[in-house]
Amino acid sequence: MNTSHLLDEIISIAENKTVYVVGGTIRDKILNRPLADYDFACANAPEIATQLSQKNNFPLVKLDETPKRETYRVILNDQTNFDFTVLQGKSIEEDLGRRDLTINAMAVSLENFTKGNFLPIDPFGGQEDLKNKTIRALPGNVLKDDPLRVLRAFRFAAQLDFKIEPATFQRLSREKEGLNQVAGERIAPELCTILSSNDSGKTVARMSVSGVLNILVPNSKDNASKSFALKTYNETESFLNRPEDLYPDRFKKDGIFLEETALVKLACLLWHFLKEDAVETKKTEELLKKLRFSNSDSRFILKTIQAADEALTSNLDFAGWSPDFSQIYGFVKQAEEELVPSLYLAAGAFKSHLNLDDIEGEGFVRATHNLLDFYKRRYLPAKEHPPLLTGDDLQNEFNLSPSPIFKSILEYIEEGRVLGTIKSKEDARKMVKSMIESF
Repeated sequence: MNTSHLLDEIISIAENKTVYVVGGTIRDKILNRPLADYDFACANAPEIATQLSQKNNFPLVKLDETPKRETYRVILNDQTNFDFTVLQGKSIEEDLGRRDLTINAMAVSLENFTKGNFLPIDPFGGQEDLKNKTIRALPGNVLKDDPLRVLRAFRFAAQLDFKIEPATFQRLSREKEGLNQVAGERIAPELCTILSSNDSGKTVARMSVSGVLNILVPNSKDNASKSFALKTYNETESFLNRPEDLYPDRFKKDGIFLEETALVKLACLLWHFLKEDAVETKKTEELLKKLRFSNSDSRFILKTIQAADEALTSNLDFAGWSPDFSQIYGFVKQAEEELVPSLYLAAGAFKSHLNLDDIEGEGFVRATHNLLDFYKRRYLPAKEHPPLLTGDDLQNEFNLSPSPIFKSILEYIEEGRVLGTIKSKEDARKMVKSMIESF
């Protein structure tokens, strides 16, 4: 894809009207970050986007059809988009003044951009703030105009590892209530981007101090409880960043490096900020629904929390120094795909109040290893084979009707198959006969 050719084509389509490269594109170019999405502001944005799309057979998506604020996206490929937005106000300076942060309020005419004349129009000192690694909100009502910008400020702080300047931090705290009016589907991506950072603990702590976190995850915890929850979050994040601190090298091929780290960290926040004396499943479900998480993501978070809570409550004593494989089987069967993330959560919570190097801590770590070993080397391989007996077998061979006992027999046989205590269909039949006689 020849991006330079397309940029020249945009100039040709615009004829005598000036097109500006704006916002994140200018910010990322100054920071020498790869340019994937290009943002343009121009008076006739819809016409330019439409013609560029039609000439090159690119998909065209209408992101915002609000009159005088229209935004159109031209999708070049999986990695690159061109976003065209109608110029806000009568000049580029007026347009920039309606944006969120100084580092996003810069522009260069497309003609100069293509010629390498990179002298940004920068009315609010964005270049200086980039140099000083500072997040600063624009003056006026920019946070009131779109309260999501409160969360975006923290998102850019996390993404770029920038500090939020004090006056802006105070403004974010004052305007936090506006987030209650923002649709959940807009909040969730910003929150997940924050949590995706390898060092998100710093930003989450600042969100807690500002009160923003309490808007997103409403809770009534006192400062000491919040401090402990944040410590647990940091310990969990540390394990996710460095799995070798929890698992030795032999586990590297066993799926200990997780892709859904943002969801795991969100599970950690919900578990420790919403939990009182028990896991607040209903509150968690309601919050995930409000944030419009998918059913699969919600299920992942809920199961991860439930398994982690059970692991922490039991200290995994059944899987440590003297493993009980029946209990291990039961735990793994309940957790299944959420086993690994739940162990990270449990380990973070355990380490936040106990030492992993003492005898109890060593037992907990050994238990996580035993559980993962069992799951990867016994449970999953066994599940690749069909069960020794089915419900049809119980009905046809033993004249049993579906009932709680019926289900218990099948579960017992399956457990024996996975544990290796029942190795053949004949063993299973004998066990069923024995169980029927004992009922």
